[in-house]
Amino acid sequence: MKRSIILILVAFCLSVPDHVNAQKKPVPINPHVAYAIDTAESDFQIRFRFMDPFGKLQEVFLNFPISQTFEMIDRFGVPGWIFEPYIDTPEDREQRRQILAAGLFRENHNTVEVDRDAFVTFYAPDFGRPIAEEIVRILSETGSDTRLNRIEIAMGFVQDIPYGIPKMRDSGKFYAGVITPPQILLEMYGDCDSKALLFASILVWLIGPEDIIFLNGKDHMLTAILGEPVNGDTFIRYKNKTYLLAETAGPGRTRLGEKGEYYSSTFTVEECKVPDTWIIPIQVIPPETITDKDKGYYASMLRILNTSQREFRIEVSGDGLNWQKLKIAPKHLLEISGFPVEGTLRILDSAHKGNREYDVLSGSLVNASWDSKKKKWLVISK
Repeated sequence: MKRSIILILVAFCLSVPDHVNAQKKPVPINPHVAYAIDTAESDFQIRFRFMDPFGKLQEVFLNFPISQTFEMIDRFGVPGWIFEPYIDTPEDREQRRQILAAGLFRENHNTVEVDRDAFVTFYAPDFGRPIAEEIVRILSETGSDTRLNRIEIAMGFVQDIPYGIPKMRDSGKFYAGVITPPQILLEMYGDCDSKALLFASILVWLIGPEDIIFLNGKDHMLTAILGEPVNGDTFIRYKNKTYLLAETAGPGRTRLGEKGEYYSSTFTVEECKVPDTWIIPIQVIPPETITDKDKGYYASMLRILNTSQREFRIEVSGDGLNWQKLKIAPKHLLEISGFPVEGTLRILDSAHKGNREYDVLSGSLVNASWDSKKKKWLVISK
């Protein structure tokens, strides 16, 4: 939610509607969800049970220092008087800019709105990364730590947090209808934009902010993630790239690329620009070390890891006649399910005549890297 900021030279009486300050009753919680919060010494201890994308219940345990948590919650928001008339001078403008920045807001075309980049940058290290680390732990234990699984388990975590309209902590401040990640985790509810920002704060540690965009509609906000659509996925094109819908409002359990209940095709796009994010490495387990139980997961899956800093195009085929065209973003792992036991990988490269082909097996991991000196792709199949 945005609020107009009025610049005038002569003061006059202006009535500005108050922000939302009452919580509506959250929708019923998903039956598999369990939540508990305790205090021990100087920490909040949170236990949350949710369902992963494979239909398995998972539990995460999170600890947050009590004093720091409240300080970081109180950081967000700007005083209500920011919308009152004022004399437009360079000094006043700079003062207001500093006040907005301190509260993680910004001015945009004569409106005041949440500075989403500053918001995610501020909250992601302390309240997004611990959740991301729990996600990596869960996936690594079953040898299923992949980019797609990271995205979808993070979606499931946020979707299972009940949906509710935020209750603001201070009626004298403006919050644009958003509550912070620590407040969501303490009160265990949030609305669409609050949960989308929590999701982004988690995901920047799992896949990187450059793959995330925000979709801002009239009455709804969600994210979209860089990826290739399959099986009728809903996607958008932005700057010649394809992004799949990632609806986290809940309580519905939509998958990546699936339309949610609130989807509208009318929206504006905002990139997620968070500096200096360190991505938790994907824990890729070679097929020969996977247990019998886990082999079933990879039996019909080809996994291709792009270890380079540049995107490349491929085609894969199980029969040498029918080819599926795909793209792999830099530093990303692509999973192709339903792959036959033996097949062919073809790398498309305009710098060379013809397409180089490689024999590949399902259940294997293929590493592809660009050799900048030889100006060609190097492929190693394990």
